[in-house]
Amino acid sequence: CIIGSTVIGIPILLTFRYMLDYLKVKGYFKCFVDFVENKLHNRAKKLKSLSIVGIVLFVGVPLPTTGTWSAACIASLLRMRLKDAILGIFLGNIVSGCVVFAISYHIF
Repeated sequence: CIIGSTVIGIPILLTFRYMLDYLKVKGYFKCFVDFVENKLHNRAKKLKSLSIVGIVLFVGVPLPTTGTWSAACIASLLRMRLKDAILGIFLGNIVSGCVVFAISYHIF
């Protein structure tokens, strides 16, 4: 299930990037997309070195809305390389799987 959850991140990541580029062209959402990207790019300078670690921690916490889909959206907003985003999602899935395993078998 870790591999399956990681593999689904690739089409989501690429589709979300395409959707953002499409919304930039259309006049309705251009202002909103530009605003979000400007905010992220101003703050992303500090986060570029920690982006893989951030994705691992985000996916690794087994809570609702902190999974592969959300991490793929965040990675595409940050314009992370596909290899780095998938690596972070994969490692986060491993951490999350270990946490859920430990909780379900009462190790913690």
